[in-house]
Amino acid sequence: MRVWTQRLQQPASNQEVTMAEISGELVGFSCTYANDHPQWGTLLDNLHVHPTMKGRRVGSALLSEVIQRCRRQAPVSSLYLWVLEANQEARRFYERHGGRWVGEELWSPPGGGSIRRLRYVWPADDLSRASENMMVSPH
Repeated sequence: MRVWTQRLQQPASNQEVTMAEISGELVGFSCTYANDHPQWGTLLDNLHVHPTMKGRRVGSALLSEVIQRCRRQAPVSSLYLWVLEANQEARRFYERHGGRWVGEELWSPPGGGSIRRLRYVWPADDLSRASENMMVSPH
């Protein structure tokens, strides 16, 4: 709650939050940070879809919007994200949409412990093709 309160009340200058709505109901959102990393580019920090809406292409529509925005705001920037190694559903989703697994690290989440997370990347020259392949609208 603290993290999202800060993000929404005092957004970073390179932060963008996109919401997906169907019939006025929030069904998903994404949060990106343009040009976050000199090598990896724009960070897709969050992409979430309400569990009842999974399989309805809401995530694909959000990811397509993120990629299009990335291409407009930072045309030579790649797009990357971190996904927990154990999150097989998310990994399959990103791989289906052109994300490439390029590395991993142990991450210490708030609250302690350590979890293996994987970096997925869409190189700048692949973003155009990925965006064209995802031109969808949720239904």
